Amino acid sequence: MFLGCVIWFISCPQKCYGCLTEEQRTLLQIKDSLSDVNEFDPLKDWISGGDCCDWERIACKRSSVARIDLSSVVGSERRIWHPNATMFEQFRGLQELDLSDNHIKGWADIKGFEGLRKLKVLRLNNNNLTDQSIAPWINNLTSMTYLDLYNNSLTDAGWISNLTSLVIANLSMNSIVSMSSEKWSLPNLQELYMRKNQLTQIEWLSNLTSLTMVQLAYNKFTDSSTLKVFCRLNRLESIFIEVNDMEGEVDPCIGKLSSLKDFDISYNSLVGGVPAFFPNLTSIRLIVIRNNLFKGVYHLSVLANLSQLTQLELSDNIGLEVETESPTWTPSFNLQYILLRNCVINKRSNRRIPTFVSHQTYLQFLDLSYASLSGVIPSSLFYNVEELYLSGNGLTGPRLPSIINGTSSLTTLDISDNPIYGSLSSNISKVFPNLIVLNMSTTALGGGIPSSLNELRFLEALDLSNNNLTGDIPPILNTNNATLRFLSLSNNKLQGEMLPQHSNTTHLVHLSLNDNLFTGGVSPSLSRSPNLQTLDVRNNQMSGQIPGWLFDLPNVVVLLLSGNRFSGPIPIQLCDSQNLHLLDMSNNSIGGTIPHCLNNVTSWELQTLIKVVDFYYDFETFFSTYFTMKGRSLSYKGSPLSLLTGIDFSMNRIIGSIPTEMGGLKAISSMNLSNNFLEGPIPESFQGLDNIESLDLSHNRLTGAIPPGLVSLHWLSAFNVAYNNLSGAIPTNDQFSTFGLGSYEGNPGLCGDIVKKNCTSSVTPFDEGDQREGTRFIDKPVIYYLFVMASYAIGFWGVIAFLVINTDWRVRLFVTTDELIYACVDKVWTFSRQFKNQLRTAG
Repeated sequence: MFLGCVIWFISCPQKCYGCLTEEQRTLLQIKDSLSDVNEFDPLKDWISGGDCCDWERIACKRSSVARIDLSSVVGSERRIWHPNATMFEQFRGLQELDLSDNHIKGWADIKGFEGLRKLKVLRLNNNNLTDQSIAPWINNLTSMTYLDLYNNSLTDAGWISNLTSLVIANLSMNSIVSMSSEKWSLPNLQELYMRKNQLTQIEWLSNLTSLTMVQLAYNKFTDSSTLKVFCRLNRLESIFIEVNDMEGEVDPCIGKLSSLKDFDISYNSLVGGVPAFFPNLTSIRLIVIRNNLFKGVYHLSVLANLSQLTQLELSDNIGLEVETESPTWTPSFNLQYILLRNCVINKRSNRRIPTFVSHQTYLQFLDLSYASLSGVIPSSLFYNVEELYLSGNGLTGPRLPSIINGTSSLTTLDISDNPIYGSLSSNISKVFPNLIVLNMSTTALGGGIPSSLNELRFLEALDLSNNNLTGDIPPILNTNNATLRFLSLSNNKLQGEMLPQHSNTTHLVHLSLNDNLFTGGVSPSLSRSPNLQTLDVRNNQMSGQIPGWLFDLPNVVVLLLSGNRFSGPIPIQLCDSQNLHLLDMSNNSIGGTIPHCLNNVTSWELQTLIKVVDFYYDFETFFSTYFTMKGRSLSYKGSPLSLLTGIDFSMNRIIGSIPTEMGGLKAISSMNLSNNFLEGPIPESFQGLDNIESLDLSHNRLTGAIPPGLVSLHWLSAFNVAYNNLSGAIPTNDQFSTFGLGSYEGNPGLCGDIVKKNCTSSVTPFDEGDQREGTRFIDKPVIYYLFVMASYAIGFWGVIAFLVINTDWRVRLFVTTDELIYACVDKVWTFSRQFKNQLRTAG
């Protein structure tokens, strides 16, 4: 019996007796200390009585607490928690302590850390700790093997050199400039993570002779000599030093690191040829040298014997030629990732797609975009890769999906910007049932859109823009593929309603239908699109009123509605929008007045970034939009788009005065109210448009002086008030001295050097009937002759006399003339598109 008790004692599992009373009491004190920083009580099951070893976040070993998890127990960044370390001194057997994600800046008392002699794992990541709040006590933790200080406020972490038992250290996402220490002694350190710091040199690294992995991406290294330090570390297996500013050539001594498996020096400015030592690294599995300045001709056959190689990235070395066909070779590797984007591939071998690729049976990702390739796409390529990118080449087929050798496992297919021609067949969903992303934009596709696309149940992104597609949009948005989030059909010849009835748009985020022939109003199905962020229906033939519910959608940030036939007033619901950044209603027939409540739009009053809804495909690569600013229509994408805010109400029939409240739109960078019938003065409040870069108020009926306070708008670089009824002196201070005559012409009452009129001389009273309106949109030469012909038909002088007397009928005539213009413009635009497409097809 005694022997049985001994055996039971020895083999007792980690928690046999329950936690000690003193430790339970201390844990409850820790819980009480959190009552002021989190009202939701993240430690609800920590209650007196029972066994604390059964509590969540606690693990015991032989009745003693061995692990305490206090991560994310502070409610918000506004709450400040200064833990009292004396509370931890009771836990003499503690081996793991997690205090991450608590915004900790310091400690109420550090004495308790001295007793944690058995602590092996310490997680302090995602706090606000400084070197001064760590260095005084951390040297006492002599048993620690794992330390995580990711995302804190460290600047000099030289104190780490005294932690002799340390095996893994994560110091990434700090502001570490140096690692100063009188003596380096980390004989057991194997993995060091220092990504996103401010390091400029790493000579101290040569003392860490046990290192097998080092992560130094996103630092401030400027010279390729930095890489020489690694040559002294014979055990290194992984080097990650991407996204720095290193210049020069890669030292060949790297080739002596016989254990090297991972080598990433991408996104630097390294020069010369591709390093010649790669064939010597027989254990290498990852070669990533993309986005540098390597050049010359590189034959992939030199890598033939690297049997462990799984990832090869040479992309975006613009001067690099890659030859895969000569000399003849058979690779021993089986790659999973091949990235050769923006290299010149097989210039000496008919620019063909590399043949070895078809034999890589584990291939997951292949990017041969913009690689000067030509010829036919091998059918086999669609069946041995999951993500395939071939955009921007001269490839000519096969016509999809004429290749039917079974079911493809492709999830992403991008063959955009290639002269594929032909049309999409109806069985595309049977050949590629797993597609998540399909991009066939700018491929000269014709015919209709097959309705079978609605059978692609996983499809999230579909881009068929810039083609010659015709007909109506089939019901591709239904219950089968409700996952569709990105749909671009812009710049085609599609017609009918913008979306079929009963479309399921629940998950739709981006919808681009611009430059087609769609008619009717905005599809009511979009009212059930809580995730919609961007809607672009520019340059169609849509009509009716702009629905107010469009501005009730909670995530809308870009609405581009210009170049249609929308009428009615500006919806008052616009004022309820909180995230709208870009609104373009220009070149329509919108009337009424500008709402006085636009300053309620939060995103126009306070500068905010566009919050992109999570998306399978890279947002910056996939989505861009056009917006007219400073008189030019430019494409914006990625970060510039996320910062842009603008309003364009130009070329409509808006009347009344400009609301004073619009001066509160401090976040707006572009405002265009030109070519309307606005009256009254320019609001003095416009001097509050702190971020305005482009302001166009031309071709209206504005009166009064140009507010002198506008000279305080230091970002203003494009300003136009031409063809109004303004008077007084033109401001000349600051940036206003850079605006030319075109910004002020057509205002006889203005004076100053720019218009060559002395402000002290008498000014001839301005007669509104003499206002120069010849450069308005409605006064093109063609319209003039149409007007003359109509006038002769009904009596020229009688009409003129009647219009001079009756102001109301004069306005109605201008409106009618506008409608005739828009009809003519539509015809000319359609003819020019057809002519352009015929030329492109003939070419």
